[in-house]
Amino acid sequence: MMKWFAVHRTFTLIVAIVLLLVILLIVSYSLKDKDNAVGDVASSIVAVVQKPFSAVTGAIGNALGGAFSNDELAKQNKELQQKVDELSDELTVARIDAEELAELKKLSESLNGVSGAGERKLVAANLL
Repeated sequence: MMKWFAVHRTFTLIVAIVLLLVILLIVSYSLKDKDNAVGDVASSIVAVVQKPFSAVTGAIGNALGGAFSNDELAKQNKELQQKVDELSDELTVARIDAEELAELKKLSESLNGVSGAGERKLVAANLL
């Protein structure tokens, strides 16, 4: 058995450190509300060990999140620009329709009551 530990020193060292950290975490959390030296020491050791891991994982998360969010934002911007273009076209058509309607209303008002030659009387019809 001792021969196995001697051959696998790195693995044994990593397992020992992980077990020590797990024990420290358990002690730290079980004594966190109590005011004693053991809990304070365990909490400070866990905080010191946790700090570099937290910094590395935070940096990786920010880098990956930024890369993916930029692509997503570019896609959303493209979709929104297409929607703006479509709505601009619709607005242009609506303005043209409104101008034509106003022109037809003026023409209708000008033709009401105008009489032609003979017995014909012109009256404009409202279609709306």
